[in-house]
Amino acid sequence: MLCGVGIFALGVYLFIKDFGEVKFLDLLLNPAILLGTIGCSISVVSLIGSFGALRDNIFLLKAFAICVFFCYIVIVLMTFAVFVLFYSDATDGFSAQSVLMYAIKNYHTNRNLAELIDSLQENLKCCGVSSIAQGYRDWNMSYQFNCSTSNPQPEKCGVPFSCCRKSVISEAAGSSNPLLPAMRSLECWQNTLTKRPQDLEHDIYTRGCLQPLRALFESHAIHIALVVAIVIIPVVSSTVFWHGCSHRTCLLLPPAQI
Repeated sequence: MLCGVGIFALGVYLFIKDFGEVKFLDLLLNPAILLGTIGCSISVVSLIGSFGALRDNIFLLKAFAICVFFCYIVIVLMTFAVFVLFYSDATDGFSAQSVLMYAIKNYHTNRNLAELIDSLQENLKCCGVSSIAQGYRDWNMSYQFNCSTSNPQPEKCGVPFSCCRKSVISEAAGSSNPLLPAMRSLECWQNTLTKRPQDLEHDIYTRGCLQPLRALFESHAIHIALVVAIVIIPVVSSTVFWHGCSHRTCLLLPPAQI
């Protein structure tokens, strides 16, 4: 229960720290909302189980078992939703591509979301979403980076620094000029949306993140399904047991005297 309270408190802190308008896809992408929801669920379920065990209350114990079963059903449904998400077409309206494009459009409004996208681009060595060769151009959809004449931002026509190849910075670090790494850090992402892919191959990652992310998911899809199946089997068994549980047999009370 304390673990759940801690996770919930962390989620609330992150949400208040970067407070903003909450939209539907924030439920999937905003770490603060996810942590808050998970922490609250763990706390409530643990509290029910603790009171049930301390009071020998069969109703609370059954409620605890049902809550645990419901939580694992949610896990199964979320796993199924992730599979559907990755294998849905962009025209379906709800797909991995549409979720990532939403994250790009709202990159400037949510720091937690921005950190998530930056981590994704750095680890998968990609930039943007859709195109294999010109994924970086998706950043033209962002309020912060788009090339429109009405954009007053200094990052206009650029991409996030997470799109830059780390080899560019490391090579500059070996130079005798101490200012070169900082200069290359600025040059690698500025005005990239106005350049051709072949002109950027040595500065930034040009491929979109959708294909490498999908490949990463497919390589672990079987493991994810096995873990969910292994976890859900004992939960289903215990729920069936509690469903047919009587007060005396479950709490191991002595038989009634005749």
